[in-house]
Amino acid sequence: MADLDTNPISEPIASETLVIKPDIITTITQSQGNKNVDFFFPDYIGYFLPSQSYLSCNVEMTGRGNPIPSATAGFHSLINTIRHYDGTNSNLLSESVQYNTQVGQMYTYSSTDALINSRLNFEGLQGTDSYSNNIYWGLNGGNVWASTTASSASDSINSTPLIAKTPQMNTTIKTFLLSTDKFVPLNVMGGLRTSLQIEDYRRSLEFTTGSLGVNEENGVCPLVSKLLPETSAGTGINQFTLVGAGGVGYVDGNVYPCYLDGETEIRGYILAKATGGALLATSEWYCTSTDAFLPPDAGDTIQVGVAGATITTLGKLKVIDDGNLFSRLRLGSQEAPYFVDIGVDSPTNSLGATADADVLASYGTGEARTPFRCVNPIPNSNSGILNSQFPNDNNPFSIGDMLYVRTAFTNTSEKYLGIITGFSKTPNKAPGAGSTDNQKGLRVYFQPNVALVSGLPLTAGQIQSGIAVGTLTGGTQGSGFDLLYDSNTAPGFKLFIKEVDRLKSITTGGQEIRSLPVPSYCPELISQMNSVVGFNITELQYQIKKVIVDPKVAMSDMAQANGSGFTFDIEENFTQLTNLKSTIGPTNTLISNPNITRALGVISVPLDQNNQFSVGKTSLNGSPSNMSNYQYEMGTDGRQPIRAVNVANSSLKNPLIQTQHINELTKATETFGYFTSNLSKVSLNFAVGRAFSRTNMFYDLMSAGSLMLLANYETASSGDKLFIHFLHHLRSITFSRSGVSISN
Repeated sequence: MADLDTNPISEPIASETLVIKPDIITTITQSQGNKNVDFFFPDYIGYFLPSQSYLSCNVEMTGRGNPIPSATAGFHSLINTIRHYDGTNSNLLSESVQYNTQVGQMYTYSSTDALINSRLNFEGLQGTDSYSNNIYWGLNGGNVWASTTASSASDSINSTPLIAKTPQMNTTIKTFLLSTDKFVPLNVMGGLRTSLQIEDYRRSLEFTTGSLGVNEENGVCPLVSKLLPETSAGTGINQFTLVGAGGVGYVDGNVYPCYLDGETEIRGYILAKATGGALLATSEWYCTSTDAFLPPDAGDTIQVGVAGATITTLGKLKVIDDGNLFSRLRLGSQEAPYFVDIGVDSPTNSLGATADADVLASYGTGEARTPFRCVNPIPNSNSGILNSQFPNDNNPFSIGDMLYVRTAFTNTSEKYLGIITGFSKTPNKAPGAGSTDNQKGLRVYFQPNVALVSGLPLTAGQIQSGIAVGTLTGGTQGSGFDLLYDSNTAPGFKLFIKEVDRLKSITTGGQEIRSLPVPSYCPELISQMNSVVGFNITELQYQIKKVIVDPKVAMSDMAQANGSGFTFDIEENFTQLTNLKSTIGPTNTLISNPNITRALGVISVPLDQNNQFSVGKTSLNGSPSNMSNYQYEMGTDGRQPIRAVNVANSSLKNPLIQTQHINELTKATETFGYFTSNLSKVSLNFAVGRAFSRTNMFYDLMSAGSLMLLANYETASSGDKLFIHFLHHLRSITFSRSGVSISN
């Protein structure tokens, strides 16, 4: 009997690399989730060396939000299951279910600078939430919002989407048959058929910036600001304060152009409220400019109309501090969008005191499990970020996203603002933004889904006299922007996009572009709205390292296969998935163990069930979710270890390592052959485990009986969990003239 450990009679005299293409050569996309990609390694290759054989392909990400493969497993996250069959495709030799979860666990314990760099270069592991040095997304010509400062004109808007890169993957597959450093005899096996099952893209991908800004619970907070509706909405807050006496000659209910004080470009239109010919502070913003000029900023002083025969004395208004002029979000031109500013200051300073807790939950608390995160790093003693690190371009929004706003504590006030068209830094004078470049925030420009106001621009005479508001028509979003959103008064508000919008073409059905005017400054807007989250895998191939052994070895192995049998051992994972409904107290999950007589160890990974199909969540990371302690029930041998393993501190926001848990886990990972070099992320990709035997020994699990995990949740609910149990064992495969026989 021979196996893969048998030393060849003589050293290999030669090797060569052969390229194996999949059976069906095509571009693999997200639409092929749960479908298989098949390879056939023919028997005429003889022997190959898996540890020097590589899967090679090009990977391109698509869609808004800059998706990337899971930061837990890199490129391997795109593969759910790997199956190996003999050459006749009739005998399943090995199977790795939940392959991506398994690789994520492997990466958790083996993390050194060298390995991280190798995984970044060859296995598609994007380690940061920035797109400045992203291996999947590139800055288009160096344009980035952090280098673009806001001005009064739309030509200051950075509306260039990121460019998808196409990095090449070149990695071993982490199953025993495709990663061992022993020769695999394809001649004896009649060839090897390998099937890769593609993972559902919602589970395998994440947004570059994670959940930041995705869905209302992760909304980002603005700079101190008020999104101002029409005064008539009954908010009690005027959009303007009066500068001086209000002028002479204004007609109540007329619309006039407005100008920044001392300038000549029309910055928008004002619906005058007047008495006795003098403007009142209750005047309202009507619509944007008919040219490419943006609405006035908070604190700007504007003159209304032009002095002449009718307006004998100009009236001036000042936009209230922190005010954003929204009204009914009317547009005078597609070239003059609206904007909101995202905060960079500490969340505790972005909203009123009564709203802090909710904002902190969105931004993180500076702890390991919920790190302090903001759209752009600022000098902050809690986060440890220095000025020199600006800018770190982790803008969570994309061109073509649908932008929403809602108050911090209630769903009833959600409002769809429009389609995002570009970005810039906030201006120097932005309230609350600080005085240095390091403290500027993100300005997000958006186009409301409304028709342009008809009847504009005004004629020369109308500019001086105004025009009755009833003669102007233009679309508004339903009832318009009719609710005051004030960041500095409870309940505050958040800005966010919805994940579901990124998973589809948002122009489908026409609702989002019913009236949307496409601006010339954002020529790629429609294409970006049609861009959906996904991936393209091209040039897929397997590079086989063929080794040429002494012919006597090959003849001897074939003689055994044609006689009493050629047997070799492989290491195998039996994978069991079990669901656990949210509960408090002791739980038990049965880990089925069919005829396993040479078991080595088990690792159980509790995944959050509700995060499994969300691009905005980390799907492949184990979560302790208030687990207090655990044991394994091992049939006749009872509960092991005898003393329950305490893991309560793993659920802390700053998880703490507990000695018994680490001892048990390290012994278990050793039986899996994992290289343990770093324990810093153990509690952030949580698992429990048990080694069944000492090194180079095994355990007869079939004789012992059923294997169960007993997990105890003493103090709080577990939440809905999906447990992935990897039961590691030895498998003997025998090829003989009678066929193929397998024993565990």
